[in-house]
Formats: sequence, structure tokens, C-alpha cells
Amino acid sequence: MLFIGERATGKSTIAKLIYFFKYIVHELNKDCFAPFRYSNVLDQYTIDTFYESIKVLWRQMEIERVFKKAGTEIYYYYGDDTDKYVEFKNDTFQLSSAVREYVDGIFNEIELLRVKLKRKSKSGTFNINQIETDTFLEDLVKRNADFFSVCDLYYLPANRTFDLGGKTDKISDEYWQLGNRIRNTAGWQSIGEGSILHSYSREILLGNIIMQPNAIGIMLYDGKEIPIAFASSGQQESFWILVVLFFLLERHSNSIIIEEPEAGLDPKTQSLILEAIALFGNHSNDGRYNQVIITTHSPFILNTLGNILYASKLSKEHEEEREELAKLGFTPELLLDPERVAVHKCINGGVESIMEDGRVNNEEIDNISTETLNALDSLIDIELKYENEV
Repeated sequence: MLFIGERATGKSTIAKLIYFFKYIVHELNKDCFAPFRYSNVLDQYTIDTFYESIKVLWRQMEIERVFKKAGTEIYYYYGDDTDKYVEFKNDTFQLSSAVREYVDGIFNEIELLRVKLKRKSKSGTFNINQIETDTFLEDLVKRNADFFSVCDLYYLPANRTFDLGGKTDKISDEYWQLGNRIRNTAGWQSIGEGSILHSYSREILLGNIIMQPNAIGIMLYDGKEIPIAFASSGQQESFWILVVLFFLLERHSNSIIIEEPEAGLDPKTQSLILEAIALFGNHSNDGRYNQVIITTHSPFILNTLGNILYASKLSKEHEEEREELAKLGFTPELLLDPERVAVHKCINGGVESIMEDGRVNNEEIDNISTETLNALDSLIDIELKYENEV
């Protein structure tokens, strides 16, 4: 999913709201699954901790402050059931009664299993039977597909550096924690070799990623090592996007929000970073694709996504052209299914789709550059006026 618009049109706010909505599901997953993975915390995850964690995130993200000024009401629906929604109204959020009953029912089932496990244990502690609990949780997920997902949730803010310790807001704190996890992962000095993203990474960064606990940077083609703090601003921004994508690529499916992937990059490299993100979105380890949500100002990001979708459409409709499409760089790994893609324009306080027949509306792409071209035409007219006088 991609959101494009001018400054201050609400793209970042929309991205944060989506994060909040998804966080509710993410937190429910954690509170339901963690107790059966880690027996020492089996009593620590309850419906009360679930609701409290959501309230904490709401306060930390200061969403109510934004919507108090805007006077906006928002409803987010889970699945096709119109009774299951989160409501933003009167400067606060509220789960619908159907959602509360739904969540209460899930935790009641879990509590019954807790009691059952305790009874089986003569010592009074929990006796985790992995087969039994896995079967229980698998059945729970199938019966509650609207609320359960195996996806982990990540947010990459516009200022991508992991040297931001001490941040108090939830997004920055979790992003910083992710950075520490990545830095403490062994064997990253050869990150990405053999990965579908490796060639993109080298071309975008003009070298290979160096990722060790005490050394983070880029090894250039000539063998010189540059610490990431001394790399260009565009390299620093794209470096962390690529590192996170590499880190998550071979894990189970993920949901990731990326703000302004074009930051600091020239038009050609903007297209490359979008293609790298598309490859990540098209990748699946467990039968589920990674989900990516992007906010952008860039017509080059929009145009590149439009080309990918157009190529995907042609590939489906004209199989005999697939070899030619691959020569143009549109390999099968890159081609996104238009059914999985949504593109929206943020304008005049609202959001409107700019996709049509599985493609990005060409008029919308052209309109992005209209003002600049009009100005150029006016300048040419001025010049021609004086040339004609001669």
C-alpha cells in the first residue's frame, strides 16, 4: 500500500494510525501466544495487560492530540464484519462491543487452558505440553482469522538512524530496539550475499553492507570502509531500510511501514529502493507475503510502482512477452500482483484511490509534474517572444 501527497496532507498520521490498528492485533497475538512459549510468564499475560498496553501506546503516540485539533471521527473495521471496529471519537478511542466480546471470548478460552495445565502439574506450576498447546493455538488462529496474524510489525520512521537512544515515543523506542537486535546478530559482515536483494543493495549503497557489533558501515567497491556516520545522507537513509529488509527477509512474514524511502536519494536510486522494497513485499517464507506500507512525496517512487504494476498486468495477459519484460528488468520476482496493491493520494484532508484496472492512473502520474512543466512552458514563451522580435 502506498500513500502519496504533498507536505502536511496527513500521510504520516495515516501511517501511524495503521500502525496503531495493527498493533492491537499484534499485542493480542503476543498476549495469547507468549504464555505458552515461555512458561515462566504464563500468569503475566491477561486481558487487563492487553487493554493496558493499547492505552499506553495511544498515549505515547499522542494520537488524541492530533484528532482533537482536526475534530475527526475514524472507524477501522477488522475483516468484513461491520460489528468489529475501533472507533476514534471525542479525543479518544474505543473498541466496539463486538470486538470486546470477541477478545473476552479468546482470553476466556486461554484461561480454561491455563487451568487445565495447572491441574496436570502436581507441583502447582504450569506443565507446558507443546503439542497440546500448539494444536490449541492453531485452532484458535483458524477460528479467529480476522484478529490473528503471524506477521511481526515494524515501523521505519523518516529519520532512519539507530543512534536515537532515549526516545520516549513507542515507534522510536521499538525502532531503536530493533536496531540493537540487528547490531547484536552475529555474522552480518557478509550480509545479504546470495539474497535476492543483494544486487540492489550494492547498487544503491555503491558497496556492501558491514554490520558487526562494533563496526557499521559500507565497504566500497575499491575496498575502502566508510563508517555509516560518515556516509552520505542518502546512503544513511537507504542503508537502514536495506538492513531491516535483509534482517526480516528470511524470517516469517512481516508487516512493515516505511516513511519516505526516497529521502536523500537521486531519482534513479529512488526507483531502485522502491524495486528492492517490492522484492521484499513479493517474498514469502510461510505461505504469506510480507506486507509493506509506504508514505512518499516522490513522483519517481509512484512512477516506478506504476511501471511494476503495468508490467505485471502485461505478464498476465501476454505470457509470450515475459522474456522481453525480464530483459527490461521486470523479472517474475519483482512483479507485484495488482490485487495485493493499493495506491492512495492524500489531498484536501481526504484520501482517494489512484488505481484503475490494476494500474496507477497515468493522469495522476502526469499531474505530479504539471506545475513544473507549465512553468517551463512559460519561460520558453518569454524567450520566444524576444527571439521573434529579432
